[in-house]
Amino acid sequence: MPSHISLNQHDFMNLVTQSLELNQKVRFKVTGHSMNPFFKHQKTFVTIEEKDKYVKGDIILFKYVEQYLLH
Repeated sequence: MPSHISLNQHDFMNLVTQSLELNQKVRFKVTGHSMNPFFKHQKTFVTIEEKDKYVKGDIILFKYVEQYLLH
């Protein structure tokens, strides 16, 4: 299996959704610059998992106006 793959946003989110429904964690490389200097474009990896409760400071992946955002 390759060490990394690239997917369009639709396919990526389908894979993320399926994985989270199976209680699996998802690890991916961040793209974009909105979280600089904390997350670096194409350099920072994040791992997400579904939780029952979120607290201040958590980074979340969510859908807003037909786009998925990590914030």
